[in-house]
Amino acid sequence: RFLREDERGQSFVKGILMSAAIGVCLEGSQLIVASRMPGAQDILVVLVGSLCGGLLLILYDTGRIPRILWFILLVGATFFSVGIQLLNPFRLAEEYRSMNLIPFLPYYERTTFVALSNAIESLLMFFPLGFWGHYLLSHKIPRGPLLGIVALGIALPLEFAQGWILYRYPDTTDVLGALAGTLAGFWICSEGWAVFARCVKKVDNAA
Repeated sequence: RFLREDERGQSFVKGILMSAAIGVCLEGSQLIVASRMPGAQDILVVLVGSLCGGLLLILYDTGRIPRILWFILLVGATFFSVGIQLLNPFRLAEEYRSMNLIPFLPYYERTTFVALSNAIESLLMFFPLGFWGHYLLSHKIPRGPLLGIVALGIALPLEFAQGWILYRYPDTTDVLGALAGTLAGFWICSEGWAVFARCVKKVDNAA
């Protein structure tokens, strides 16, 4: 959004290059992580994903597709991507494991980086839903509550489904993370963006 408001133009090219550069740098940083190893396949996915994002922006600017259809696509993409993450390795367990109803209980039992990364992943996976949901939906409807309901509608069924997946354990903590990530994206695209714009204006005036 910041690049789109840049008067120098070519925002989609800058966005593609920035996204690709960040993704490649993060992939390369796995060299210093003992349990990770960067791969050409992951880098290719980053590059293709960045390019597709830029092409979608061009298609959005044509105005041929209504915003409500873009929002439906956003919800579907969120459900699909989160489902791939939560239901991996797609192998059924012998018996169903019930959901942990006490938030953050597993984090007290096993405070590890893996547990913390799961919470961060849940936040980040739902962040685009809140950010772009605010941008796409009409101002005439209560966007915050609606996006919260949509986030719960995605997170709850997938979290319950984890009870049937081998090595997966359904947990209300991830549901809260999904809700928090959505609301965080919503806030940054609304009030947070206004604060950011004022800070940028102050810096420009000072310069």
